[in-house]
Amino acid sequence: MRGGCMVTHGVLERLPGDEKAAERLGGALGSLEEAFAYLLLRARAGGELAPGTDVRATARFLVTLTQGLRVMERTAGRDYLAQVVDQALRGLSSTA
Repeated sequence: MRGGCMVTHGVLERLPGDEKAAERLGGALGSLEEAFAYLLLRARAGGELAPGTDVRATARFLVTLTQGLRVMERTAGRDYLAQVVDQALRGLSSTA
């Protein structure tokens, strides 16, 4: 999502006092978490993810990683970001 960093930062500036902003951000991040959880379940069923992987916790990790990448893309180079993503993917492999 283009502008995701700006949206996230804009909402965070309004928190914790703006309940409507918190609700909207929570909904957006919750939807992203659900999407990751669905894909992780498929990956686990297909043997691409270790059988004992906690899908919910991993989905939350990916939401947090995604938000962090959106922030870091403003200052970090492509190689830096690629290393972060590669490390996260290594941690998710079925052989981890």
